Amino acid sequence: EWDSAQYSRHYFKDHCSKMDVIAYDGDEVKMAEGQTGSRRYVVDVHEAEKIIPANSVGVVVCSQIFEHLRRPHIAMAQLFRFVALGGYVVWSAPMFSEVHGAPEDYFRYTPMGAKVLAEDAGFHIVGQYAPGGLRELAGYLVGITAPYWKKEDLLLDSGSTWPLQIYMLLYKPPV
Repeated sequence: EWDSAQYSRHYFKDHCSKMDVIAYDGDEVKMAEGQTGSRRYVVDVHEAEKIIPANSVGVVVCSQIFEHLRRPHIAMAQLFRFVALGGYVVWSAPMFSEVHGAPEDYFRYTPMGAKVLAEDAGFHIVGQYAPGGLRELAGYLVGITAPYWKKEDLLLDSGSTWPLQIYMLLYKPPV
């Protein structure tokens, strides 16, 4: 998560013995280890090799980050480098969203663009989900956001060419 990992920590606390967090804070590079052995890495993910060991992370949750990365191919290659053999990445990014900072906003992803980005890094695509359609997009553009829609309509996998978000489960094969 871009600003904090509070949601991930809350959800995964019952499922993971350790939760490492990667945060960005300009040019700063450091690592702090908590009492449970979990680590907090502060690093630009494009330069993760400076501090995150190769093949060291079993599962990465990378939600709504890649639109903010200036060099997404390098960042995806870094994910592949530090994900353990047999490990997974849960990845998502918007296809349609307002321009927003934190600190910058560079890209939007089509289903094929996201797939190729991951495959070029070496990942296998276990699954891809791209919910939404022209109706939801039109609503979004005039301010009819998620609370106005039925949950089943928002989650419908319609195969539309107008998805709002792209989700992927990526796998790093053992060799």
